[in-house]
Order: sequence, then structure tokens, then C-alpha cells
Amino acid sequence: MATSVEFYKVTFKKEESQNSKTLKDYFASIVSKSFGFKDQYDRDFYDFNLIQAKYYGGSFRKIRTDEIIETGKVGAAAKKLSYTKGEGKLETNHLVFFPKYSVIGYIRNVHANHYKRLESCLSEAFCRDVIVSPLITAGSLNQILQNRTVVAIDFSVPISSAQATNNGQLWSDKAMKAVDDSGGDILKMQIGLDLRKSERGIISKASENISNLLSFNPTRAVVKTQDIDGKYDLIDLIADKIVYKDETYSYTKDALQPSAIYDKIVTAYLGKLDEIEQVC
Repeated sequence: MATSVEFYKVTFKKEESQNSKTLKDYFASIVSKSFGFKDQYDRDFYDFNLIQAKYYGGSFRKIRTDEIIETGKVGAAAKKLSYTKGEGKLETNHLVFFPKYSVIGYIRNVHANHYKRLESCLSEAFCRDVIVSPLITAGSLNQILQNRTVVAIDFSVPISSAQATNNGQLWSDKAMKAVDDSGGDILKMQIGLDLRKSERGIISKASENISNLLSFNPTRAVVKTQDIDGKYDLIDLIADKIVYKDETYSYTKDALQPSAIYDKIVTAYLGKLDEIEQVC
């Protein structure tokens, strides 16, 4: 099974004229420190270190204290694993921050941390709000949609309970939760505007919701846009997302040491550097 390394741009939500600290400074500030976070799960940043003397890497973990794990074998009764108070099943992501372009290489399995959780926990650790957004090969989503209006959205997204319970307030989050509540496991979404009307509506927070849906590995992601001259274009966003696929190992099955995982993320970054440089 291949492992995908996703790439995200990190920016400050607001500039602070009296604050000269860079993102590199903020990532350096969490090296060798532990940061815990609490929402519906316990989460933490663990074992952040300097990687190859110029990058910053660590793990972002979800601790599922509510999940009972059973082990067993054919024909035998199951045994329940017991935890001490505060312990639970770990669901881990590894990431590396590359200061030159303020980009994160992120390995995420569907059961662990959505990138918006990473955004909120980085903001809390830094005591400063940051934005984490997926990189698209043709430019960031905002660049793709610059001077354009989204008039139609066509997405197909596999739904897991992990992502459907992220408590997000975007309409795309609520749509995914509705599918999960129904017992379904695929969200097929088509949203459009009546282009025959001279005074038509608008798709609310189109860029934010498209960015959110892209983060859940959709099997289809097409938007129709209209530019300032009235021209319509169909844009296939899956084809444009910057993702590196490593066919040599499985993140969820191969028990690699963290140092080996960081090396693989660095290899992925260097493999996609030409595309990253075009958009950063």
C-alpha cells in the first residue's frame, strides 16, 4: 500500500507589525517541548526536533481514551486491553516543516488528525493564529479562484466517522456529518446556481468549503467558475493537488522509526520541490 505525503502552506492569519518572529522561529520554539490540547479528544505535539539541521519535524497525535481494544485469535475469547487513567489508543501523524517556503509535508491516515486540527493546535502552541491550507499545483486555491466566482461544485468524498465528527461549522462539515448520520459512506455533492438569472445567488464561503472538502481525499473534485469577463471554466482540483505517493512502504503497516519517516517526508518534499516553488 502506498503512502501519501500531502503538502500544506502555513501563513499567519494576521500580520503583527510589532512582532518580528517568523514561522521558523515559532516552529523552533516547540522543539523538545510537549504541548497537549483538549477538544473531544486529547491531542499533543510530541518529540519535535531539528531534522537534517534545517527542517523541523515531529508527531501530532490523537489519544483515544474512549476506545476499547480487543485482541484475540481464531477460536479463542477476546481479551480487552486495559489502560491506566489518561492513556488510550494513539493515532499518529508525522510532519516536517520546511522554512524556505513555509510548507508542511504531512502524512495523515483517515483515522488521525485532519489538517484543520493541526491548524488549531499550532495556533494554540504558538499563541498566534495561523492558517494551514492545501497546496494546489496550479497555485493555491485562492490564486486559482482569484477574480473568479464559483458557480458550481461537484464533489464525491468518502466519509469516515472520524472526519464526520470533527465538529466543523462549515456547510461542508455539516454535509459530511449528515451522510454519516444517515449510515451512508459517500458524499456526492452537486451545488449550482441558475445562470439564466440576472440576479442569482452566491455559494457561501466557496473557497473555504472547497479547501475543506479537498482535505478529505475526494475521488471527484470539479468546480465551475466565471471570470470577470463572463467566461466559464471547469477546473479539476484533484489533478492539481500537490501530493507525493511513496510506493515503497505503508505508513499504517510498516513500523518505521520516526527518523526514517522524516527522511521519507524530506524525500517527498524534494521530489515535489519544482511544483512547490511554482506556487510559493
